[in-house]
Amino acid sequence: MAILIDTSSSMATHLPGACEQILSLLHGIRREAASCEIAVYEFGNLEVAEAGGFVRQIVPFTSDLRALERELSRLKTSGGNEYHGRALHRALTELAWKRGHTGIILIVGNEPYNQGPVDAIQQEKLARNRGIHVERFYCGQAQEPDAATWGRSCVHSLDPTGSVLPNPSHFDLADVRYTPYTLKKTRAVGPPRPTPKYPGER
Repeated sequence: MAILIDTSSSMATHLPGACEQILSLLHGIRREAASCEIAVYEFGNLEVAEAGGFVRQIVPFTSDLRALERELSRLKTSGGNEYHGRALHRALTELAWKRGHTGIILIVGNEPYNQGPVDAIQQEKLARNRGIHVERFYCGQAQEPDAATWGRSCVHSLDPTGSVLPNPSHFDLADVRYTPYTLKKTRAVGPPRPTPKYPGER
């Protein structure tokens, strides 16, 4: 699993709650799938080199939850351009994804999803072709204008109060909390769910 977090200044009020929920999710995953490895990236931060698309790998694939907790607690927001496509591209090309294993990318942010020179929708298609599922987490109210750019079928929103608002048309809350374990069981042996269509996707 790779977690990509927007750390631009617009995330200042959302980042603490988002990181807290991510840690809760990770602890739940580890209880169900102890061998799960997790990587973390940040993007959209002006303190990250522009040459890398304002994207930085914080932690490579690891099963060390303490290291993940430590690095997530150190995240700070600062200005920035939120290039979701570049963040997805970096995670897809830099990490050692294993064939035959369930791969998942969770991308977390609150700015329009279609920003930047790299097409995020195309990166999602490339991920699906490799058996990697991309799930979107919008930080904010679902009715906000920017939320629409994340797609009607995004997994769920994280509102400013820290509540998880699952989209019942996609996953139920158990799926969100224990994504790798649940996907491995239901997607591997059950009928595949329809692939959701997002804005700009045919």
